[in-house]
Amino acid sequence: MIILDLEWNQGYDKTVLDEVLQIGAVRVDRLGGPITDIFCAFIRPRVHKKMKQMARYLPELRRSLDSETTFPEAMGAFLDWCGEEREFGAWGSGDMEVLAQNCRYWKMEADLSKKVWDLQRAFSITVGTGQSVALYRAVEYCGVPAPFEFHNALNDCVYTAVVSQWITPAAIDELSSPAWVKKFTWTSEPEGSSREIGPFQTARSGLNSRTSRLMSCPLCGEKGWVIQWRSRREGVYFGTFPCREHGRFLVRFVMSPGEDGLFRGRLSLPPLTDATIQAYSEAMKGQLHSCKALGGRRRRRGGRRRSGDEAREKAS
Repeated sequence: MIILDLEWNQGYDKTVLDEVLQIGAVRVDRLGGPITDIFCAFIRPRVHKKMKQMARYLPELRRSLDSETTFPEAMGAFLDWCGEEREFGAWGSGDMEVLAQNCRYWKMEADLSKKVWDLQRAFSITVGTGQSVALYRAVEYCGVPAPFEFHNALNDCVYTAVVSQWITPAAIDELSSPAWVKKFTWTSEPEGSSREIGPFQTARSGLNSRTSRLMSCPLCGEKGWVIQWRSRREGVYFGTFPCREHGRFLVRFVMSPGEDGLFRGRLSLPPLTDATIQAYSEAMKGQLHSCKALGGRRRRRGGRRRSGDEAREKAS
């Protein structure tokens, strides 16, 4: 198994690309097993001219800025290092999509789709929380010494590999079994639960908006956040949000541009039907959008927030 981690600069201009700045990876013979090899590449940014505020806090940013390595060179070296291995693990579900996005941008072919384990979700299942657990929190929870700085991709891979010793086989089984879809709390859609929201300047700002992400449990009213959206069909997105008492609920967000170019959408808690389950299952195979609170910062261990770990830390 390859445990992978990335650092990137979130796209901010008309070029929709979260530009990878560092690829880190470790090889293990099994989940929770010893590290047998490592890979690290710092990549010089060539697409976006400025660093977003979140990327500027990366502790190893200077090594990327001073690097002469391009993304195609680094990706080629990474694929050579992986060899025939195509089982991957990552702390969160955003890294592989960002890697694939960069491959598409640079017109590179890379088969990375065979098996990807979201180890952050597996850890959350193991410890019995419906919330995503930041990597540094998981390290503290497990009592793992932390001599290396977080938010270096290679260091984070090492921490993920060590923490994975606490992940139970049952949690991995839950990730891989289609039966997990049925673990949602399903209700008939309450009257008034479907609401129109918008307008938004872009689809991305609509997905990140507080109005689309902050939901209420239909049974008790407790608030919960959608932290990521999945979409297989343009304009139709699925996400989930937790309630401590009643479990996890499914959210559907349908959004499209109007004649004025602005995006508007309808947010709902869809009822349990075969069509809904099929649509959600298909969406899970599609594109991932990890939400980033507009205007927010990533939390470093000392108090800052990082980009991508709320894609990867990865919580609101």
